[in-house]
Amino acid sequence: MDSKDYREFEINIMQLDNSRHEFNFELDTAFFQSFPESLIENGKGKAFLAIEKSETMMQFDFEIKLRVELVCDVSLEKFDHPIDLKKEIIFKFGDEYKELSEDLRVIPGSTASINVAEFIYEFANLAIPMKKIHPKLAEEDRPDLAYSDEVEDSGEEEIDPRWEVLKKLKK
Repeated sequence: MDSKDYREFEINIMQLDNSRHEFNFELDTAFFQSFPESLIENGKGKAFLAIEKSETMMQFDFEIKLRVELVCDVSLEKFDHPIDLKKEIIFKFGDEYKELSEDLRVIPGSTASINVAEFIYEFANLAIPMKKIHPKLAEEDRPDLAYSDEVEDSGEEEIDPRWEVLKKLKK
């Protein structure tokens, strides 16, 4: 992603004093379509960002509320799906950029700005369910689905014959 394409998502952290700062961003279909690998083709909503800055670190608290259009895996009908999530990223000031974990990063103290567009995009896409089932089909018992949360138990445990041979060797 080229950060110059998302100037409205650029946070100039050098100009922020050590206190709390709040930002609001409008999200629309054009935003999600600008990412080539996006799971969201149509969507609209808002992202709220609160930044708590101190001498040694910054805490970014994201709150994202969207309505996205998904296609049902069963009926192929389109339906609206709500996304309402909260995420946190902590940036510590250091000598060089390091991603210590999903929600903890070290950035050089000389970093002038952080573009949050990709964070918002990733959080929203990760909130898309693996199984996209239309709400009107969600309550139905659907044996024709290719996948299921339930594991069938036939009562007998099948053992691979190769394991039986190995068990004999063990004795």
